Amino acid sequence: MSSPDVSSPPASNGHDDTTVLVARGVDAIHQAAKDQHRRFIWTWIALALLTVVIAVLFLITIHTADKQNDLAQATADQAKETSDETVAYLRGEQGIPGVPGKNGVGTPGQPGATGEVGPVGPAGPKGERGPAGSQGSVGPAGAPGPQGTPGTGSGSVGPVGPTGPTGPTGPAGKTGAKGSTGATGARGATGARGAVGPAGATGPAGVPGPAGATFTPTTAIAIGVSANDTAPHKQVTALCLVGRASGGGFATVPSDPGIDVSASSPVGNTGWSATADVLSLPAGTNWQLLAFVTCVS
Repeated sequence: MSSPDVSSPPASNGHDDTTVLVARGVDAIHQAAKDQHRRFIWTWIALALLTVVIAVLFLITIHTADKQNDLAQATADQAKETSDETVAYLRGEQGIPGVPGKNGVGTPGQPGATGEVGPVGPAGPKGERGPAGSQGSVGPAGAPGPQGTPGTGSGSVGPVGPTGPTGPTGPAGKTGAKGSTGATGARGATGARGAVGPAGATGPAGVPGPAGATFTPTTAIAIGVSANDTAPHKQVTALCLVGRASGGGFATVPSDPGIDVSASSPVGNTGWSATADVLSLPAGTNWQLLAFVTCVS
């Protein structure tokens, strides 16, 4: 019996795989763009809601402040009206305020009298506050009478009234006496050293001084001499006894090219030094090194 043919899977096409990969990449890019667009829209929605909440809170704050201002103004107007009635009574421009009744209905005030003021009677019990009555016509101002005898009774203290508006600033008081000088405090720690400031501008040239006395220099020669022997190395110095050195030099005895002078230089401001070595002289030859300096004083 022959076995059935098993067909092998078709070979994959490289072009088709590339197309699938490209399609997947395009889909991924589109999906990312959509996600970014959604985030952008939600961000703007959140900002809009926040703006609305802030606006509502702002309007509520303004409304509350207006109500408080209206209440304060009404309280101030009521206090001023009560104060004006009291002042009008004291001036005689208005009658005595009505006495509050038991049921809160006040008795109309009497017109001000022109006679003497009688003694003040004892204060009665305080009734409930009645409604404000209409203001009567202003009577003629009477002449102020003598002050009556203060009454012996004292009424109960009423509730504290609302605070009135702030009055104008009074004139400045006189300057008080100067207080005594306090004790000197302890010395503080030394502060850090400040930065070096910029160099100042060059000042103008000074006035030339008077000419000095004419200088007449005096010169002298000082000589230093080494021993006269066969030593292979010699060093000698000539020093000025007076004045300063202005120059110097050396000499050898005998003057022979077999003697090498290796150094000849000033010593400070008052001397001259020379150094020499034997290179080739006949055996047993004595020689000397001389140094000299020119001194100016």
